[in-house]
Amino acid sequence: MTTKSSKNFKLPPYLLWEYNYDCFDYNTHAIIAVTRVIKYGDLAEWQLIKDYYGINKIINLIKKTKLITPRERAFTKILLHSSFIN
Repeated sequence: MTTKSSKNFKLPPYLLWEYNYDCFDYNTHAIIAVTRVIKYGDLAEWQLIKDYYGINKIINLIKKTKLITPRERAFTKILLHSSFIN
């Protein structure tokens, strides 16, 4: 799978508060970006990560981390397949 360029992809700075926002690499640190949106993002930010990473990559990322609770995993799967985000 090819990773997209993060040139035009930017999450709001408040989601990445403790990172150097200007140098944040969305491909290398995908799990951090996805986790922050799951925990603190709004629907527009969910749409951004879905468009950038895709459903399968997001699901695979959250399977590997302990930063996401089982409840958040279940909610993420439901929301990604819902009509709330395209």
